[in-house]
Amino acid sequence: MIRFPRMPGCWEALGRRLAEAALVLGLAVVLAFAMARLMPGDPATVMMDGQGTDPALVRRLWGAGELDLPLWRQFVDYLTGLPGGDFGLSWRYAGMPVTTLIGEAAPVTLLLVVATLTVAVPAGIAAGIASAHRPGTWLDGALTVGAVLALSMPPVVLATWLMLATPGRLVVSLAGDWLGDLAGLMAPVAALAIAPIGIVARSTRAQLLEVLGHDYVRCARAKGLSALRVMIGHALPNAMVGVWAVVGTLAGAILTSTAVVETVFNLPGLGRLAIEAVLARDYPVAGAVVLVFVLVQVTISLAVDLLIVAIAPTDRDTLDQP
Repeated sequence: MIRFPRMPGCWEALGRRLAEAALVLGLAVVLAFAMARLMPGDPATVMMDGQGTDPALVRRLWGAGELDLPLWRQFVDYLTGLPGGDFGLSWRYAGMPVTTLIGEAAPVTLLLVVATLTVAVPAGIAAGIASAHRPGTWLDGALTVGAVLALSMPPVVLATWLMLATPGRLVVSLAGDWLGDLAGLMAPVAALAIAPIGIVARSTRAQLLEVLGHDYVRCARAKGLSALRVMIGHALPNAMVGVWAVVGTLAGAILTSTAVVETVFNLPGLGRLAIEAVLARDYPVAGAVVLVFVLVQVTISLAVDLLIVAIAPTDRDTLDQP
């Protein structure tokens, strides 16, 4: 069982993070509402796909979406609906709740993010350990160069290359039974995971080399423990504090990168849904996806803060570090 320490400094820092998270979510809500109400374009025209301008039909469509109400009243209705997951109605798919569209797309994006983290985090940590175990050797140099090259590859470039180079049986649309054809995720996950592997590897190496210089590590070596046992049993647990902070940031970056990867591989996820909504001027859907992304990122950041408090209870200033 995890026991959180009674440290005023840590909890004050968490309190500040909660206040910052509330502010960010508030701004995201305002942005999502403004995107749907203040952006150029007539919702009725979008609903009719640009065909026809019957005034009576336009008035009926505006009334159905409560778009004829005063702006302040629309904002109040929007706020009161958010706790129940009500993001309003789609303009592109007239009458369809935005929540339905998000619910259909979210599992694909969630699967992509989880699969990418499952591949990137262990691979990056393993590469970082191997690099720090023999610093200055050819292996360290090769892994460092590989990490730099991985960081230099944008996901959209990797996704395009993999789309062209991967056999057709591994590049399939998941629009149908995506859960039954997980082989189709191999190329998209590879496109998303390459850069995070490099980031985690470099972070793990840097954290390990810093920890290996501490006195308790020298003491463990003086007791006759092997270098690998000192690395894994003594240095790595303390080095992981900084690594987990990096992983928390990476999760949000991977989430936003899914937009281009889903578009390239024709995956029906949240990222592609947002891009299609922007192109179709379906601003309620685009704003709702942005709000979901912000909520997920804020939740991940807070979870990482709590994890750092739990695994590093002696470091009062951990959460105050940038």
